[in-house]
Amino acid sequence: MTKILLTDAPGLDADFDRKLRAVYEEVLTLLAESFAEGQTLGIVDAGDTRVFAYLTVGAIKELLYQSVMHDLDGESADRLTSEVFSFLCRGCLRIPDIPPS
Repeated sequence: MTKILLTDAPGLDADFDRKLRAVYEEVLTLLAESFAEGQTLGIVDAGDTRVFAYLTVGAIKELLYQSVMHDLDGESADRLTSEVFSFLCRGCLRIPDIPPS
């Protein structure tokens, strides 16, 4: 069902597509607003909150898709949730300061 919803269903029915876009738009708006509030509180880095929302939804959708398609080696929902939260908190790149030449 998850695979169908994430990959196969869009494009099959115009009415379903509109409903699905409306759901995504609502989720994106709520996330962007939450990120903006987090920026005000000093717990979300500066940046375009709408882009943050797109990135977050995209990451979660891909994780769900991969989880369904590959069973992610039997990872538990709690473990995957923890990894998503960790990624959102720190990102994944660590670029050391390079001294000026």
